[in-house]
Amino acid sequence: MEALQPRTKTSLGPAFLVLLTLLASPSFAGVKPQNALPGVLAPMSDVWGASYREDINQALMLAVSGAQADAGQTSETFFFGLETLKVSVPSASNRLTFSDEEQAWLTRHPVIKLAVRDNFPPYEWLDQHHQYRGLVAEYVAILSRKLGVRFELIGVKSWLEELALAGRGEADMFADVNKTPESEALLKFTQPYLSTPIVIVDNGERNFAGSLRELANRKVLVHKGCLIQDYIARDYPAIQLMGMEDGKEALLKVSQDKDLVFVGDAGYVYYLMQLNGWYGLRFSGDTQQRRSHQMAVTKDNAVLAGIVEKVFADIPAQEREMMESRWLGRSIKQETDVNVMLRYGAAVLLVIGLLLLWNKYLRQEIRRRKHIEDKLRKDQDELLMAATVFAHSREGIIVTDKHANIIDMNPAFSTITGYTREEILNKNPRLLNSGIHDMVFYQAIWDNLKSQGHWSGEIWNRRKNGEIYAEWLTISAVKNKQGEVINYIGNFSDITLLKQHEQRLEHIAHYDALTGVPNRVLLADRMKSGCIHSRREHTLMAVGYLDLDGFKPINDSFGHSAGDQLLIEIAHRIKDTLREGDTVARLGGDEFVFLLLGLHKVEECEATLHRLLGEIARPVVLQAQAVYVSASIGISIYPIDDTDSDTLLRHADQAMYQAKQAGKNCFHIYDPELDRRLHWHREALDQIEKALEREEFELFFQPKIDMLKGQVVGAEALVRWRHPERGVVMPSEFLPLIEGKSLAVKMDFWVMEQALKQMAQWQAEGLQLLVSVNVTARSLQAPDFVQRLEALLNKYKQVKRASYELEILESEALDDLIYISKVVYACQQLGVQFALDDFGTGYSSLTYLKRLPTQTLKIDCSFVRDMLHDEEDLAIVRGIIGLADSFRLQVVAEGVESAEHGLALLNLNCRYGQGYGIAKPMPANQIAAWFNNWELPEAWKTPVNGSLFQHTR
Repeated sequence: MEALQPRTKTSLGPAFLVLLTLLASPSFAGVKPQNALPGVLAPMSDVWGASYREDINQALMLAVSGAQADAGQTSETFFFGLETLKVSVPSASNRLTFSDEEQAWLTRHPVIKLAVRDNFPPYEWLDQHHQYRGLVAEYVAILSRKLGVRFELIGVKSWLEELALAGRGEADMFADVNKTPESEALLKFTQPYLSTPIVIVDNGERNFAGSLRELANRKVLVHKGCLIQDYIARDYPAIQLMGMEDGKEALLKVSQDKDLVFVGDAGYVYYLMQLNGWYGLRFSGDTQQRRSHQMAVTKDNAVLAGIVEKVFADIPAQEREMMESRWLGRSIKQETDVNVMLRYGAAVLLVIGLLLLWNKYLRQEIRRRKHIEDKLRKDQDELLMAATVFAHSREGIIVTDKHANIIDMNPAFSTITGYTREEILNKNPRLLNSGIHDMVFYQAIWDNLKSQGHWSGEIWNRRKNGEIYAEWLTISAVKNKQGEVINYIGNFSDITLLKQHEQRLEHIAHYDALTGVPNRVLLADRMKSGCIHSRREHTLMAVGYLDLDGFKPINDSFGHSAGDQLLIEIAHRIKDTLREGDTVARLGGDEFVFLLLGLHKVEECEATLHRLLGEIARPVVLQAQAVYVSASIGISIYPIDDTDSDTLLRHADQAMYQAKQAGKNCFHIYDPELDRRLHWHREALDQIEKALEREEFELFFQPKIDMLKGQVVGAEALVRWRHPERGVVMPSEFLPLIEGKSLAVKMDFWVMEQALKQMAQWQAEGLQLLVSVNVTARSLQAPDFVQRLEALLNKYKQVKRASYELEILESEALDDLIYISKVVYACQQLGVQFALDDFGTGYSSLTYLKRLPTQTLKIDCSFVRDMLHDEEDLAIVRGIIGLADSFRLQVVAEGVESAEHGLALLNLNCRYGQGYGIAKPMPANQIAAWFNNWELPEAWKTPVNGSLFQHTR
């Protein structure tokens, strides 16, 4: 660190002021080079030829030969023209007044620690002699002079380092810092003293990219960690962003590659272009974004912010403009003696003045005509580009007048709908109406267009041949300068294949492949809905667990094919016996479950059960022989048996075994012993709450692996109960007991904080891991969830928020999708990530995936565990991986229990895995040793079957 040094003094006469006026005139400055920043004078050394320099220098020497000192003036260095000029400007006025509090603060702080960027020209940088240079440095010098304080400089390489410095309290003030939610939490900002545009730069070998929207699918280089990087990533996801540490390296790449574009601060870019002679680069377009340059102080030095703003307010506008022009209008500083330059200038002024007056009109006319020509050429290029996009787009596009009559369409519209141009012109788009949507749906579209000017969504239309198809449609209103709608533009893409894929995936995930009845996944959803219906209507739901008697001997005698035919027939008989609103599902083998809804008393189900037993007992013809089976049925009744779905099934299963013991071909109704069970449940909840208070719970961590590279990429936090008497108790024994209760929320936040605490400890030990934490929907629905999460993140500031991931069950996310989506988005704004756990056990819908802002899908372990020998599970896993790839989501497979599982997943293009085949959950103190000793299985190093992955470890 070093203190700023005061500037030297000199004096100038009126001759120089005349010269400065001429030099600054547009006529004298000449035509700007191609890359000159709009509104900023280009260096004259880039405009004049070398042959003029000697004559000009001689003239400048003559012009200042008689300059004398002028008392009461202070000098400032101006970078203008061919050489460095010493210019006298009036000393700052003594009108500054400070309050007693401000005076006291300045007295207590004669030395201020100032954080500066060491390589961000022309705004601020430290040269090879560690001298503070740049426009911001001049503002700091004014502060030093007017306040009588000394600044100790702390050099940083990026604004992220400045943020870290502020967090540690190692600086009092920051010369030029980005204003973000993170920095606002730590610093108090002054008003901006400068605003510069963020521009688009290319090497001129491709058509202009005038806006960020035109950069879709192109590679764009930005300064890593800058604000524009976050803005582009959020609002323009189609842009391929590449963060670069060094802006000079980024511009060099752009100058050599026509497909690359750089987006950054205009002044910074222009400086590097001039400094390095990259005249092939150009300012291609504007991002409509600007960077505000502001100083900031730490919260405990808030008084200093007011002092700084008073000093800045006292700086004359002319002085500000001169400071900005010499730094933003010059790229390279060249110094010489003032008297010599002025003597050179005086000799040539008479000749140059006459030439300039003669040439001024001609140059202005040339520039005016060239500007008109360039504008016409640009307009023609834009019209040609728009026409090309319109004609060759694969999306259908229609244009209507304000009354919604079609006035234009592109060829893709005809390809998708089947209507020719002649058939559709001057018609209303309702010609495509499929009849699926009602008037309320279309009215909602018009209401949205009137209020917001646009609408997008999924809609079903009808082709000319009568075929109904799905499309994703976007409608935008076009307004004139008076704000009146003059046209509507609709563009759409055919998503019928995607919808069919979604339906196939849903059927695979929810229906039994053999019998066509619902499987266990859909049964769970039906049971959940049935419980809700029973509570709302005050009715009963009977859960029947049916197992065939005598199926195994038939399967062994006639073969598996005959056994499958028998199961199909039995499924049909059960379905035909039940009512239309009831459900039958196959769990596997010869086990079926059925739901009887809307019962008012238990006895109502008995008649149905007797009919069912009779139907199943009828003979079935297999291979020309009559075979006989019977059924044993167990029944549990909800809400008499007031438990969760899994417990209802378990109780029905227990009752089924009692029916078998009673002689088979009969049914048995489970007796829940309600009072005893409720009493036990209350005691269990009390024990869990006390255990949480006594800190008997502990986090175990199960690693997540990149199976392709053999790298540990993270770990999932899993809670364990170290019971003083029973030892380690697994979560399956106590988490279901607190599900849906306030104790579950308390447990969630305990786990979330313990995970952050452990991450902070690991980071201090040099171990950086992404840690996933499971949260319940009950916690996410808490009104203060986001605020409490933010408080935890602020408490453990040293933890990188991007390394903290929250997981929510897919089935729970669907219960209140709209609200949970908002909460997930708010949490992501805090910097944390989100994963959808047990994916495949819910609806796995394309629609809700588009609405739920998650980064990762975790395939449920039940599908992965059996995929090696169950074609249905394999198809589900393959479908989920394809779905994740379509949405550009990361996919993690749970339940990797062997090297064979990992190899199969790699060959399905799933590289991330978690399971007992990799590592069992372990205490936190064992993670580091496991991390250092784990090795990739040999079988995973050479995936087969044409995997798209290539091993890179």
